[in-house]
Amino acid sequence: MRRTGQKRNSILSIFAIALSTLTFLVGNVPMANAQLKGVTLDFAAAEPTSYNHLVGGGRWNSGILNTDIARSLAGSQFKCGDIVSYLSKFEMDASNSITSIEPFTISSEFNFDLDTTGQSGAILGDVLAVSIDPSDSAQRGNGNSVATLVSETASGPIFTKGSVLSAVVEVSNLEQNEVVVVRMDVKIFCDPKLNPTGNLQALFKDAKLTFKNGSTPVSPAEPLNQGAKTVPMKELGALAIPQLSLVKTVTTGSCPGVKSLTVLQNTEVRYCYSVLNTTNGGGNPAAPIYNVSDISDDGGIFAEFSVALTGLSDQDGDGQLDDLAAGATATGEAVKTYNPTIDTTLLNTATVRGFDSIINPLELNATDSATLIIEVPDAAPSISINKLTNGSDGPFILVGEPVVWSYQLTNTGNRTLSNISVIDNQGVTVVCPETTLAVGQSITCDANGLAITGPYSNTATVSAVSEATIVTASDSSSYFGAAPSITLLKKTNGVDSAEVPVGDSVTWTYLVTNTGNVAIDSVVVTDNLVSEITCPKNTLAIAETMTCSATGVADKGYYENIGTARANFQGTVVSAEDASEYYGIEAKISIQKTTNGQDGGTIIYLTPIEWQYLVTNTGNVTLSNIVVVDDKGLTVVCPFTSLAQGEAMTCTASGLAGIGNYSNIGSVTASYGSLLASANDTSSYFGANPVLTLKKFTNGEEAPYIRVGDPVNWTYLVTNTGNVTVSGISVVDDQGVTVTCPKSVLEISEAMTCTGSGTATLGWYRNLGTVNGTFEQTNVSAQDSSTYFGYSVSITVDKRTNGSDNPTITAGSPVVWTYQVKNNSNVAVDTLTVVDDQGVSVTCPKTSLEPTEEIQCTASGTAIAGPYTNIATATAFYGTMMVQATDASSYFGAAGSIDVLKTPDTQTVTAGGSVTFTITISNTGNIPLSNIVVTDPLSPDCDRIFATLQVAEVVSFTCTKTLVQTSFTNVVTVSASTGTSTISDSDSAEINVDILPDISLTKTANPKTVPATGGLVDYTLRISNIGLEAVVVTALSDSKFPLSSACSALIGQPIAAGSFLECVIQGLVPASTGETSFINTATATAQDPEQNADTATATATITYGWYGRTPGFWKNNQQAWVSGYTPNQFIQDVFTIPGTLLQSGVLDLVKPSGKDRLIDGLNYQGGSNLSGGFQILMRAAIAALLNEAYYGIYYPGATSPAGLIAQVNSTLATQNRASYITLASLLDYWNNAIHSTLP
Repeated sequence: MRRTGQKRNSILSIFAIALSTLTFLVGNVPMANAQLKGVTLDFAAAEPTSYNHLVGGGRWNSGILNTDIARSLAGSQFKCGDIVSYLSKFEMDASNSITSIEPFTISSEFNFDLDTTGQSGAILGDVLAVSIDPSDSAQRGNGNSVATLVSETASGPIFTKGSVLSAVVEVSNLEQNEVVVVRMDVKIFCDPKLNPTGNLQALFKDAKLTFKNGSTPVSPAEPLNQGAKTVPMKELGALAIPQLSLVKTVTTGSCPGVKSLTVLQNTEVRYCYSVLNTTNGGGNPAAPIYNVSDISDDGGIFAEFSVALTGLSDQDGDGQLDDLAAGATATGEAVKTYNPTIDTTLLNTATVRGFDSIINPLELNATDSATLIIEVPDAAPSISINKLTNGSDGPFILVGEPVVWSYQLTNTGNRTLSNISVIDNQGVTVVCPETTLAVGQSITCDANGLAITGPYSNTATVSAVSEATIVTASDSSSYFGAAPSITLLKKTNGVDSAEVPVGDSVTWTYLVTNTGNVAIDSVVVTDNLVSEITCPKNTLAIAETMTCSATGVADKGYYENIGTARANFQGTVVSAEDASEYYGIEAKISIQKTTNGQDGGTIIYLTPIEWQYLVTNTGNVTLSNIVVVDDKGLTVVCPFTSLAQGEAMTCTASGLAGIGNYSNIGSVTASYGSLLASANDTSSYFGANPVLTLKKFTNGEEAPYIRVGDPVNWTYLVTNTGNVTVSGISVVDDQGVTVTCPKSVLEISEAMTCTGSGTATLGWYRNLGTVNGTFEQTNVSAQDSSTYFGYSVSITVDKRTNGSDNPTITAGSPVVWTYQVKNNSNVAVDTLTVVDDQGVSVTCPKTSLEPTEEIQCTASGTAIAGPYTNIATATAFYGTMMVQATDASSYFGAAGSIDVLKTPDTQTVTAGGSVTFTITISNTGNIPLSNIVVTDPLSPDCDRIFATLQVAEVVSFTCTKTLVQTSFTNVVTVSASTGTSTISDSDSAEINVDILPDISLTKTANPKTVPATGGLVDYTLRISNIGLEAVVVTALSDSKFPLSSACSALIGQPIAAGSFLECVIQGLVPASTGETSFINTATATAQDPEQNADTATATATITYGWYGRTPGFWKNNQQAWVSGYTPNQFIQDVFTIPGTLLQSGVLDLVKPSGKDRLIDGLNYQGGSNLSGGFQILMRAAIAALLNEAYYGIYYPGATSPAGLIAQVNSTLATQNRASYITLASLLDYWNNAIHSTLP
């Protein structure tokens, strides 16, 4: 770990270089703050070969030059659009200077050239990102550190000498013993029209401490003063620049073409495009171009189009072939035909685009044009026809498959054609989509048919007219109607059916014949029971045959197997089957008889019956002469008279079901030779006849008259008149009447009465009852209906206020009530009257109403405030029957009102302070309000707008006026809309301002510089009242010195507004112990009459000055050495040298051999071992000794030459290199001085 001394030495050594032309250290030159002595900064570029320049990267790692980092870059290592990654290393030690302020924040400024030192054309133009990479092995303990790009500012135009891009980067959360490496990704921008030369430079300009102990600001920010650090990029003549260019030509042949071409109308031309990325002619090599677009051609006066490119590659690793490599060329072509009606010159322009990079890319584009002169020749009408059959010429088509003939017609002339027709010589009907063709236009006509067997050819002729000229063209096509076919003849031992002894050999033969009109292939024979079949070949010519075979051993009983032959013709499969058999002997038969599929079931009367007799040959020989008879004389029909072994058949007889129980017997007989076989079976059924009846009445009658609203009772008499029990019985009514039955099952001849009820409705009413029941799966139903007539008398009244119900009416406005009376009866009513419960006088135009007739009665009045309701009663008579109706309506008498309250009524605020108000708005009327607007001219923050405010609703809000300087009265006004008018209200509040005291304090030191040994300084303190009222000084102090009597006397003294008090403190500034300055702070406090206080502080800085010269000065100015020390004096005669550094007791580290002298020590070079550390210390110690002897107390290294020698000897005795370096750094600090203007 580096130590604080080293860092301080490195900072001062940078200053020594910058100020090498001067001799002494000026006391007021800015130096590193004592808090920041533990920070070391470094700046480099990431080694270019260690990261992808498209995205940036690199790490400091071990800091190995040209492996991890680079101190200088070459233009040949980069391309325009690349990202250059720069690394800034912040290293902190564990000294008190760091631990007392951690965590802290450093703000650094970087400059990047916006022009080259030679010919313009390239810049370091944008800081894309700053980051801390935790995987960088150089990082140490930086888990919470954050790097932030605070700002980017250009000092002038780009590509202009002297312009730089200034970037400020903030690194926060820095702590002891951390090493933080910040990566900055900076993008190179180029002007592709220029050829840059010379250099570009990145500069770490400055770093400052901006925050300490977390978020405590350091104001002003304290510079670290570690000097500027640069990383140049040299030889930009080798910087690769993307150069996008486009060459467009046109030709009627192969690419490339020419820039201008003359062709005839309707000629096919080819546009050629070459996209190049080559050098810019100034020596810079080419760089890749990324995400290159398709060619976009504007088409000139015709439609625009795009052209894809070939020759692109993947340069950015995104998996897309859309980049143009350096020096590469991509090409594209587009074929076009133009058919103008007059001579035309076509100039069209193509454009291609690409990008110089993939992050914040700069778009590149290139354009080029070509000219096409199109000449239109004299009239030359012409037409062509191209005829195809199923899309080709001469195909094979399966017989019976669809045939589609297509006829492509093209106007190959230069005049429009009309009256187009196509005729086929085979009489095929040809259909065309249109009968005219523009120049160059094509259409396709078509015709349809079915393929026939064998070869077929037809010719089409097209004719068309252009003005008086007829043009024609012909074309033919053909097909072959293919009818692939195959047959198979299978034999068992040479015959179709054989009796073969069990165990004997069986040979199956399969004769395959090609019976079609085309050759077939992929011929194969399979058998449903035999697996291994041998065929001599797998193709057959037309009419060719072959015999396949298989063998086996006979089994007992019947055996049948089926052979299948399959073949292929151009994807169409043809097949054929054939079977052969063999079998044994056993004569036996069975019969199973069922009635409608079962035995002993129930069947509905007169429904069809089928008796089935399942006859099975249960032996192993064929039975013949099979006959089935029924003992009831039924005619039994069998499909066969013989059955093979195991074979079965179903014989049938039919009839209609009778009523009651029925049984019959079926018998079967058969023979095999002289052997007879027989069997019989019985089945039976029950003939069911389910029947229901229904009789319906209304109030016990068929068609009674009933008053509307009176009860209605319907009865439904249900009777089972069949021979079986009926279940699931229910009755439904077609008018939705709910019908209730006492039960749901009726035995034979049983009856029940179901009922339903309702209320009589107006007019004639008919309803139909339906009874439903089931017997097993058979539905049984019956229906009956009845009617009645319903009569009714009624009226209605509809009352409205101003045409509606419950309107809002402004109080005092007119009110008109209307009463719409209607006769809803099916008879006329008379003696009509309308009465209002609020005593309003109602007038009606008549007193009698026909059925459905209606009239309007009226009354009027004036609106009052609040809700109002009145009820109308209409009365009429039908004979002696009185009917009435009532209806009410209401209105609301609207009266709007609003109130605003502003609180507090009075408040006091200090000058420049803020006051807060509470505004309360209330709707004190009886209607909602809208568009509520609050205005406060003296406090605009109180302005508000509310959309609505409901009755009794209250809204409240607070608002603030800031920077109040004078007292004032604040008035707020609220306005609102009632819908018909605007209402408003106002309220006010008083604000009183209290002025606070305001003082300032200045502290002036005389003198401002003292020797490093200290000295007397007079400090003048001035307390000024810069406020608006008088104050009294209540306190005065100084952080380092006691107050003088004159200053103590100021406490308790008044200061008028605009006046000041002044006193002087004399203090003895102590000797420097290594710091460069002495700072003390004075503090003053004063109060106004209201006991408000204000405090001010002021500091003064005394700079320490001293004399001190470098080892180089004493080496080159030996005449200045003081008496007692000479250049040839031996080092070991002045200092005590450890024996480990002596050779045979002699200090001899430089040539020529011999004891090293003081002048030799000033030439020591140093090194990494103990001897090297000794040389570094001795070079500094000899210069310090000469300074101490020459300047005395004005050199702060020690109190005397003897004291300095003792300090050096004590350190030498440790024989510790780190101790040597620490003392050497301190002495170098004092030696690297500039002459101070001491008093």
